[in-house]
Amino acid sequence: MPITSPYPDIDIPDVSIWSFLFERPDVPYPRNHGIFYDESTGREYTYNDVRHLSLQFGHGLRQRWQWKKGEVLAIFSPNHVMMAPVIWGCQWAGGVVTTANFSYTAGELARQLKSSKSSAVVSTREFLQTAQNAMHDAGMDSDKIILLDESPLNTIWTFSGFLNYIQLGKASEREQETIKPSEDFALLMYSSGTSGHPKGVRLTHRNIVANILQSHVFSTGKLNWKTDKQVGFLPFFHIYGLVGLLHHPLYDGVPVIVMKAFDLGRLCAAVEKYRATSINVVPPVLLALSKNPTATNYDLSSLRFLHSAAAPLTHELINAVTRRLKVTVLQSYGLTEASPATFAQIWNDPHQKIGSVGMIMPSMTAKIVEVDGHQELPPNEPGELCIKGPNLFSGYYEHPMYDPEHFSQDGFFKTGDIGYMDDDGHLFITDRIKELIKYKGFQVAPAELEGVLQSHCKVADVAVTGVFDQDHGTEFPLAYIVPSPGVAATDYTAQELQDWIKKHLAPHKWLRGGVHWVDQIPKSNAGKILRRVLKDKAKIEWRGRSKL
Repeated sequence: MPITSPYPDIDIPDVSIWSFLFERPDVPYPRNHGIFYDESTGREYTYNDVRHLSLQFGHGLRQRWQWKKGEVLAIFSPNHVMMAPVIWGCQWAGGVVTTANFSYTAGELARQLKSSKSSAVVSTREFLQTAQNAMHDAGMDSDKIILLDESPLNTIWTFSGFLNYIQLGKASEREQETIKPSEDFALLMYSSGTSGHPKGVRLTHRNIVANILQSHVFSTGKLNWKTDKQVGFLPFFHIYGLVGLLHHPLYDGVPVIVMKAFDLGRLCAAVEKYRATSINVVPPVLLALSKNPTATNYDLSSLRFLHSAAAPLTHELINAVTRRLKVTVLQSYGLTEASPATFAQIWNDPHQKIGSVGMIMPSMTAKIVEVDGHQELPPNEPGELCIKGPNLFSGYYEHPMYDPEHFSQDGFFKTGDIGYMDDDGHLFITDRIKELIKYKGFQVAPAELEGVLQSHCKVADVAVTGVFDQDHGTEFPLAYIVPSPGVAATDYTAQELQDWIKKHLAPHKWLRGGVHWVDQIPKSNAGKILRRVLKDKAKIEWRGRSKL
């Protein structure tokens, strides 16, 4: 019998994200209340500010580019407070937003621009050259770039700044694009799925609205807009940061101090300055907070809790953070395909099940089934987690909807993660079927790294796996390589291959686990790499030291 939530089902209004956030009659806080604060400048943006800027930007898109419903706007930028009005202004105009990791190379960005059929790119001056190169490779108009930087670009006259677009816009509520919430996509997020290059995850307006309301049930009583503040460093290009640090705060009213990117010293300084009460984190950040001496140089006593997701936590790490900071550590489980939250620990009893990722969200059902099978398993027996709910996507972009590779016949999404539910309905994630490597919360597809390495003339065969490093609290990509005939398997050659990866791929995909030379790659009779064999081999050989 599938597991259901301890909370009753929720009512999901049939409205767009814009209407849900900005036309709601029950905003629980004053409209001049500050929602987003720029950590670098201290500048405050209220609910009214964000709404007005979003409308102006949406009108600017229409006036400058005759923006049409369904057109895709790509964002290639570090965190920036103006990303909120860019996203919601585009959606107000009927557009779809896709976000890209700002550490991507031009080749990686071009691949996403082509896959998503993006019409324009939003970036910053720092990443302008990469964006230009990617747009050229993707066959896009070179002038369709909007820069978030507020100061004018006098020397680069072909590109427009964000301010140009909001100055073009004239707010007119009557011109809002008609949206069918259950059909029209709001976000096109990219996830690696189970292997290969990232796939586009189509999330409708209803998916996002549903998940905001589902998560709100679990957060009720946890945060108060009058007394709480949170620091937001998680990347907005990732679904965890995008929904958790933009959408939820605007709905609940809890202010966010927006950081460009993670820096432990600046994070701790922001907590101290703003007396922040919570931080959304990933396991490597918890590790830093528990061990790095930098954290002891600041007054972090205002913190009440830390919310961790993107990868499971160990009991030892939870206890270490709790002892050092005297805070509660909450876990949740989600994925891009679910908008993203699916399970969360209950606020009033977080220590009941240490190591659990909590209970299932309202209006969702889940079951544990046999790996490579269909039989549902009883409590406390591990198998593949399958989920269903209104927050769940309908399929990957340009793939068949509800394709049998990813969905069961009864409509459950196969997460690829292995875990079990105890007798009380608490989920414990123990492993994953997916071949993905999780580096600091980012998904790294072995097949992509293997493809890049195989293009090097000194590589005859290769397999990439992940190895967990206790010191850093994350997995490192490690390559097992069969050298080409006549090639010396030396440290110099290994470094050459590491440099090859650095040249072609973003930093989170670098071979921090190193290069190991082997005579052959273990494979099945069908030619499939036996990754479990390699993973077990890596555990034995690994000495807990980064090769870079």
